Amino acid sequence: MTKRGPTARMRPALAGLSAYRPGKALRFKLDANESPFPFSAPLLEAMQRAAFDSPLWRYPDARATPLRNALAEHLKVDGERLLMGAGSDEVISILMGAFGEGKALYPDPSFSMYAVSSKTHGLAPLPVATNADFTLDPERLERALVAERPVLAFYARPNNPTGAVFEESILREMIEKSSETLHIIDEAYAPFFSRAQSLQHFADEYSNVAVMGTLSKIGMAALRVGWLYAPKAVAEELDKVRQPFNLSVPVIESAATFLREGQSELERFLNEAQADRDELASILAGSAHIDEVAPSEANFLLAHAPDCERLHAHLLSHEVSVRVFRHPALAGWMRISLGNAQSRNALRDALGVFPAP
Repeated sequence: MTKRGPTARMRPALAGLSAYRPGKALRFKLDANESPFPFSAPLLEAMQRAAFDSPLWRYPDARATPLRNALAEHLKVDGERLLMGAGSDEVISILMGAFGEGKALYPDPSFSMYAVSSKTHGLAPLPVATNADFTLDPERLERALVAERPVLAFYARPNNPTGAVFEESILREMIEKSSETLHIIDEAYAPFFSRAQSLQHFADEYSNVAVMGTLSKIGMAALRVGWLYAPKAVAEELDKVRQPFNLSVPVIESAATFLREGQSELERFLNEAQADRDELASILAGSAHIDEVAPSEANFLLAHAPDCERLHAHLLSHEVSVRVFRHPALAGWMRISLGNAQSRNALRDALGVFPAP
């Protein structure tokens, strides 16, 4: 049927997309890579006080200065080189909007929003297949960078949904061989790897590298705070694309309070997350219905099940939600967030009663 009216003039790429609809919220939620643990009552109360201790009838600080300063101290960087966004999603949209045309490269499989945002902003997605074990293929990647000359290249490290950590030496090689491309290292899950392993310093070494981060995975998903640390010239140009007042006063003030006063709790949470990941790996490895668990340095594990579709339905019937994918390279795999002890026990129990076909 031929489209008529305003929709006929929208980007053709939209026809192949679907609006994001999260799955039904079940009792044991292991599908969104969120933190399942609230921080302490005193910290949350301090954040709530800060959130509403400002005149809400005024616009927020246009550059989110209180949050920018707190984040700069947290990251030990120059705050003038930080671009603030409503989660990583808005930062990606700002990047896409700044270029407007060309190609956006990313190892495949990876974070789905790289492709979606490319299409909705008029760029062409350029997926480059990873190896069978989800590691980078440097020759394939270099060929794509040289031949296609993408304007942007995204590398999630650790990668979502595989959990793989792309090798620093390969990324450095690609960055140096493709100087006209802006290379984005997405460190949304880096806190679960190790801050010592961050490639934030690449943005200091290279004029064509920026590093992206977020509070969403470390306990503040509801606030929607993301950022990009970039060379100053890049940050200044991107700031022209950012919508004014894109972060609200409650978000700015509560997130700044979290960064200033919640460091000890954050460190404790990250240490506990490593132990939780080991426990989840043990549960999955001990199940007769899981035949492989991919190595992960994130707050989730990717597990392969020979009877994945039926197992997924079984878990849902036991109020356990995990993530499955339509991507061909991820057929048979399910991504499982760390969750809390109760959720992991529910997963273990459900796996234990999975009926034979």
